[in-house]
Amino acid sequence: MISIAAGGNFKLDKLIDLTSFSALSNIPLNWPKSVDTYAKMSESRGQHLLVGLRNGTILEVPLAAQESESQEPRILQQSHFEGETWGLAVTEDDKIITCGDDNRIMMFDAETKQFVKGGKISDKKMKDPTRKSNASTASQMPPNKQARAVTYSKKHNHLILCNNLGKVSIRSLDDFEKKPQKALKHAKSWCEVACYSPCENYLAVGSHDDHLYVYSVDPETHEYALLTTDHKHSSWINAIDWTADSKEIRSSSGDYEVLYFDVEGKKFDPHGSETAKDKVWATNSVKYGEDRAGVQPSGEDRTHINDVNSRDGVLLSGDDFGLVNVFKWPSPALKESRSFAAHSEHVVRVAFGKNFVFSIGGQDKALVQWRLEQNLQ
Repeated sequence: MISIAAGGNFKLDKLIDLTSFSALSNIPLNWPKSVDTYAKMSESRGQHLLVGLRNGTILEVPLAAQESESQEPRILQQSHFEGETWGLAVTEDDKIITCGDDNRIMMFDAETKQFVKGGKISDKKMKDPTRKSNASTASQMPPNKQARAVTYSKKHNHLILCNNLGKVSIRSLDDFEKKPQKALKHAKSWCEVACYSPCENYLAVGSHDDHLYVYSVDPETHEYALLTTDHKHSSWINAIDWTADSKEIRSSSGDYEVLYFDVEGKKFDPHGSETAKDKVWATNSVKYGEDRAGVQPSGEDRTHINDVNSRDGVLLSGDDFGLVNVFKWPSPALKESRSFAAHSEHVVRVAFGKNFVFSIGGQDKALVQWRLEQNLQ
């Protein structure tokens, strides 16, 4: 027997036999507390009912033997569901942390391909409900419940989340579903990127107010202090890289400019571009430069590449065409790249994990897991 369930707004009302189109029984359910929306699709096979919800949750419901019985549904999977999803961070053991415009922080396990746990970006109402964010989104959530940058520190056991008003919240990495421990409120606009230094004693945040905020983190008390604010950029900051010794930052902006900042000296480095090739960079996410000019599609402006990342002789890019592109590194060349399609919309983030590569789509809100089977070299 194949059947479907009809209903909505937290309640499935009827189980219908598709062979006879007759209602079989009522289904009394105790919905999990995390389920805060209504069913969009359901199907029954055997003694279990699969229910798909509007918020991306998939439930498995054991069918009661009698109408008077009630059994707890089991959550099989969860996902993002509204606005865009930009935030992506991967831990050393291939746990993926994501955030988006739907008031959700989520962790997934790459090995089991299962949702691990989740939390809300905010439970609070905005003090000024008329306040808007300049982050373009179709989400109906207020901007304090939207976030597009996430990173973490194993050393401090902190998760960093940047909401779409510019507030940077500090949470426990182990218990990020709980309320933030502290908030940094220096940025005046939403932040697209945040990352710790390799020593994890500094945090850099790039905002759409055109400023780079650098914080020092006390290794014993784990307290944050604003070290300096760099305001040399004339457009929003979209990528940040650290040197391996945690002494220097390079950042790129919306006007295709790459600038360098001396963290130890707390000052802009006007000669950073001249010595950049001699330095060892711990990350490689800046999208512009002579050494990566080959990642740009021919005949296009430089707005179509949303993210880059490199490791072990391979450079990845995510673009506006829904593609994840793989290049040889260093000296990437477009004609020698390979492109892979899985997203239906622009790819906003690409990242390496321990055993996998991950990409996340903006509008399609999809987290895609890839296996990099061989080095292109």
